[in-house]
Amino acid sequence: MGSRRAHSSEQADSEVAYRGQIANEFRMSEWAADKKPVWDRICEKYRGSKDALGSGTWGYFDWAVGKTWPTTMSITKARKFGWNGYNDTKGNYYETFRTFANAGVLPSQRAVLAGIGDGGFERVKPEINGLGHGDSAITNGANKSQ
Repeated sequence: MGSRRAHSSEQADSEVAYRGQIANEFRMSEWAADKKPVWDRICEKYRGSKDALGSGTWGYFDWAVGKTWPTTMSITKARKFGWNGYNDTKGNYYETFRTFANAGVLPSQRAVLAGIGDGGFERVKPEINGLGHGDSAITNGANKSQ
């Protein structure tokens, strides 16, 4: 990945974006700019919140996933104080998406999959791909959080 300086829009979204290099091949802030009509169609068809797409802080996302400096820190001190919990990252993503679907923010997986019998899946697939998620947007995974 090539490195480049943070744009002023990223600086507005994050106070520390200007302090280092940002290396993103794909900029979520640019991608999200024209996706509102696609998201609205999905929400109309599958009962999601049309406002959810605008709630993303895309500049911050670009900064968070594109930093060229490490942000991994030790959790040794936390463990010394008894925090020994563990959560499976992938399982927690599924749990988070399920929570958003249950709250009506995202369309439910059940609503999306309900269209398979009448060819509805084929009709929604380009919309999902238009959002950049591919088939993974409707797959289900077991939550293995402990």
